[in-house]
Amino acid sequence: MRLGASERDRIVAAALAAGSFTAYAVTTARSVSTIFDDSLEFQVVLPTLGIAHPSGYPLYTLLGKLFTLLLPLSDPAHEVNLLSALCAGATVGLLYLVARRVVGSPPAAATAVIVFAISPTWWSQATIAEVYALHGLLVAFFLYFLLRWEEAQMRGSHTQGGGDAFLRLAALICGLGLAHHRM
Repeated sequence: MRLGASERDRIVAAALAAGSFTAYAVTTARSVSTIFDDSLEFQVVLPTLGIAHPSGYPLYTLLGKLFTLLLPLSDPAHEVNLLSALCAGATVGLLYLVARRVVGSPPAAATAVIVFAISPTWWSQATIAEVYALHGLLVAFFLYFLLRWEEAQMRGSHTQGGGDAFLRLAALICGLGLAHHRM
């Protein structure tokens, strides 16, 4: 059985996401990582449904609480850190699909995404409780849905309304992003 390009892309994206998540999870802080930053605040706020500093990060707080309920480890701080690792890994996989659509070349897309995944800044945000991994995931979804919508427009699917679903999904992600971080 021969796989099509889109199936191969999904397999590569899943492998990049799983590999990145694994690397991030292994290097994730097992508890409180530092006392003088936002990470400590999020490690306390998310499991208790508290309110973080403005803007409060309501989406991140709700997802963090859900994640701590679904992943009962001995340390809630570690659970919240793993949420960042999961979001960061998923972002890497989704960014491959975005890059693949933009550059066209699978090796170029994979190389760009791997360089991003191992960059010190992204890695640092993937291993502690911080809002940027979730925000990166939302931005990647937003770009992906807009690219899919554009492809549908180019194919002429807009006459049947097929591409409009991607535009609606992009709008939903944009709204969720506003409920998360004002960036």
